[in-house]
Amino acid sequence: MSQKNEVQYFLARAGEMNGPFSHADIEKLRQQAKLSQYSWIWSSADSSWSPTEAAPQQNPIEALSLFSKKDVAAFCVRNEFVLSGKIQHQNMLGAEFVCDEEINAHTALRENLKLKLMIVPNAKGVVAKTEELRLAGIRKDEGRWILTLRK
Repeated sequence: MSQKNEVQYFLARAGEMNGPFSHADIEKLRQQAKLSQYSWIWSSADSSWSPTEAAPQQNPIEALSLFSKKDVAAFCVRNEFVLSGKIQHQNMLGAEFVCDEEINAHTALRENLKLKLMIVPNAKGVVAKTEELRLAGIRKDEGRWILTLRK
């Protein structure tokens, strides 16, 4: 239990508040990786609620920027095959992958198959991005195979 002059802390998650905790209590929870079980922390020193974790450094818009451009070169990878093509019609749920090559009968594609999508950036200094997606559909349009990929 905290002393009167000591800074007191409260923790909260899902609208439920717990505490008070001392600074030593908070450090112990942090060391035991239990602080992340809470969403918010309140300190009597500044009388305000703060998130228990810092926000991610990368802006989500930047993270999606490779997916937001049309006709970005990409590969669909599975242990048995690699398909080259381009990303088309991307959104938050996934993307459409247009194959550069013919898909033959030996390429075992089926719905819900997990594929790794490798985005090859066309800008210098940008690192390639890989994301695991599942195959939600496949169709042929104007002689091109189009794979619908979902997160």
